[in-house]
Formats: sequence, C-alpha cells, structure tokens
Amino acid sequence: ALDVEFLPGGTTAWRREIFREFRFDDGLPGLGVNEDVDFSYRVSRKWRNAYAPKARVTHLRPSLEREAGLGYLRQELASAWYLYRKNQPKDPLHFSAFLWHQIGVVVRFLFRRFLRR
Repeated sequence: ALDVEFLPGGTTAWRREIFREFRFDDGLPGLGVNEDVDFSYRVSRKWRNAYAPKARVTHLRPSLEREAGLGYLRQELASAWYLYRKNQPKDPLHFSAFLWHQIGVVVRFLFRRFLRR
C-alpha cells in the first residue's frame, strides 16, 4: 500500500473512529463536488491514507450525463476554489498548482463534450 494525501471516495473504507473526529464539509457549494478529496485530505493530516493499487472493487457509477453540463463544470470549479482557500497555503507555488488543476478540469470538460458529438 502507498501513503497518499487524498483518496477518491467511491471506493474507500474508513475506520469508525475517523468519523468521531472528522465530518464531511457541508459548506461546499452545489453538489459538494470533491467532498471525498477534502475529507480524506484532512484525515491524512492525522491518520494514514493507504492506497492499495492491487485491490479490486466494483464501483457502479451513475451515468456521466450529470457531469456533462456547464452547471456541473461551474460547481466543480467553485468547489475546487473553496477547497483551495480552505486547505492550501496561499503562496505562488500552491496557487500555480491550483490554476493548473482548474485548467485541467476545463480541458477534461471540453474533451468530453467534443467526444459526445
């Protein structure tokens, strides 16, 4: 297993005692995009987040239609901005990484839209 700072929430398992100290953030805008990343990042400051690349699970995802609209893109960008302000140092390196992430989100959105036509 590899130690990581954050985990996607669709395939995670948590010890019960984690929830005695940590909660998901109700302040995230809209659908709460990336609430799992925020939660696991905060947990990683005290506990070990272990990524097991050889683990096998079946994660049944809903249709990606919910992620196809401009409204979802706006929520994803707003959530990332909220989480950056909440969790990251406000120095040029971290801000540059944040902007690079935002560009990646927009490019992924455009790529998905282009492929659907």
